Amino acid sequence: MLSLYCVDKEIRKISFVRTAFHLGTFAAIVVVLFLSNTAFAQMTTPQKIETNSSSTGTLTVSNTGVMEIVTGVTFTQTHTTTGSVTLVKQGEGTLFFNGTSSFYAGAYDIQEGTLKFQTDTSYAFNSKTVTGAGTLSLVGGYTSYTNMQSWNLSGFTGEVELTKVRLWNPTLASGTTITVNSGAQYVVEKNSTSATGLIFNIAGDGVAEGSDYYGAIRVVGTLENGTINLTDDALITNAAADSGEEKIKGSTINLERTLADNSVESHTLTLQRITISDSSTINVGEGTLKLTSSNVTDSTINVARGILELSSSTITNSDVNMDGGTLNLTGSTVETLDPTSASLSVNVTGTNTLAATASETGITDVTYNNVYDATNQQWTFASGAILNLDVDAPDNNTKNTP
Repeated sequence: MLSLYCVDKEIRKISFVRTAFHLGTFAAIVVVLFLSNTAFAQMTTPQKIETNSSSTGTLTVSNTGVMEIVTGVTFTQTHTTTGSVTLVKQGEGTLFFNGTSSFYAGAYDIQEGTLKFQTDTSYAFNSKTVTGAGTLSLVGGYTSYTNMQSWNLSGFTGEVELTKVRLWNPTLASGTTITVNSGAQYVVEKNSTSATGLIFNIAGDGVAEGSDYYGAIRVVGTLENGTINLTDDALITNAAADSGEEKIKGSTINLERTLADNSVESHTLTLQRITISDSSTINVGEGTLKLTSSNVTDSTINVARGILELSSSTITNSDVNMDGGTLNLTGSTVETLDPTSASLSVNVTGTNTLAATASETGITDVTYNNVYDATNQQWTFASGAILNLDVDAPDNNTKNTP
């Protein structure tokens, strides 16, 4: 084992110049670079790893601060055919590949800390293999987002963090956590090899293409058995031109989160051109769920003093449980509504159906006390009330009022 140490707490920058790691002809070689107490180190020239055709081994960087590999610095393996060398990240610090042409050609293993890639050039960092745990941070350009695709993360059990980057078609292990920061996007592609049971922490509207935003999660294919947590207001959608399943199946979506001080933070989620199905659950709480040109079927929506807003959308064969809050309908259908609070309000615009099985227009099957506000076309009714509502009379000109 060749070990290079730097443990001086006062050092803030180290430059490696014209360095080559020669792994020789041994079957297993370990090269370790220790930067245990260095706040910042920088590699500024290309490095060479030389092996013969059968060598295997590791190049390990162990650091607590930031180790930056700048643009133009590459690690090149020579004389390798069947052999391989894995770059291993140890220590709680960050190993940072910064720039289009800064990379290591072999596989990466994160045992501790963060492995970070950033580039201004789309598709510069593609088809890389990462194993281990820790955090994999993928960052786009300094001024706009970039694309990365086809990462093999099937052996990685840590967190993937996306910042100003669109990640296409990675191969993931079941249960992987993916954090999508505002301005980034994860794409669920049609016929994707992505695993089920993914855990998403999302914020923002995704990346911009012209005047459109295609969501923190862009659903072209099917996302199955996942968990989606909002860390801020967010959009889940697909491009209008996408032709796929556009489905979220058997998943849980949470619009609220509990902070470190035990306070609860509520957010707004917009679902656009998406189908929610197969026993999915959407927990709105005191947040706002907006369904636009979307469908919910065979699922459950729980609202506690929040807002459920439908526009050109349909909820069928599903439970809508509203403990207070507001239901806003615009050209939509809700088959079943189960209010459990006296504070529930229903606001209607256009032609809507609430309880599609209602045999007459107007209000039917209202129990307990209720109050109708004709000016605002708003119902507020008591605990236990069940409201079947067809807003428009058959001629679509006359509103039925009590």
